[in-house]
Amino acid sequence: MLVNECGNGVPFCEKSSPEEMDRIRFSVIKLSEGDMKKFESAIKLANVDWRDLFMSAGFGYDVDAHNEWYRQIIGKNKV
Repeated sequence: MLVNECGNGVPFCEKSSPEEMDRIRFSVIKLSEGDMKKFESAIKLANVDWRDLFMSAGFGYDVDAHNEWYRQIIGKNKV
């Protein structure tokens, strides 16, 4: 779903690179909290206005906040 429904079909992201799409996709994953209904809702929000998605995920003001969040998650899950 992330690739098919939250990819370059997102409004104004037609020419975005995969790295540029990470902010949107990480926002969706963060907001989902592991719940499929929240995941689907976040994907819908991304397709309506990804700026609102960024704000909801806490990634709205810092363009690198999603990468920092990812590093924190990976660090917590290392064995």
